[in-house]
Amino acid sequence: MNKKMNRRSAFRKKLRPLPEFKYDIETSVKFLLSCAKQRKFISFIEFNRFYKIPDQDWPLVYPLLYRHLNLVLKYCFENNYPPLSVLVVARDMKQSGEMTQRQITRLSKALSKYQGKSSSPTDEVRDMNGLHKLQNLCFESAPNITISKKYNIKQFNENIRP
Repeated sequence: MNKKMNRRSAFRKKLRPLPEFKYDIETSVKFLLSCAKQRKFISFIEFNRFYKIPDQDWPLVYPLLYRHLNLVLKYCFENNYPPLSVLVVARDMKQSGEMTQRQITRLSKALSKYQGKSSSPTDEVRDMNGLHKLQNLCFESAPNITISKKYNIKQFNENIRP
């Protein structure tokens, strides 16, 4: 019995506490908008680096990041922005902007949840073609959306550590 207690205590000591950080929806929207204006995708890791979250904390923040990107999606619909969270992709798919089918399914569920019953290009996101249509919508719409003057694209790019 005492051995079990010692093992648990040792295991608990190995666990690191969750890092202190806070995702901000408006800041994320502005950052993703700056990426869209440059017609580039951003990886999940780069997105976390923007918030200065260490790479080794990825397993801890992964579910929080997905939840945050869904809230960004909701914010985009409420403010008539394109769904900017579709620009965040896996690191090895950054050049093509592709996502796994699992990610597309999650995105599709979030789109249907926040979009409501209106008919729009987001209705078609069931595969890679639908995803690319949404990503192109972000790239084409971004130049028409202005970022407040307290932020600019250079500031966002400087915040991403290499």
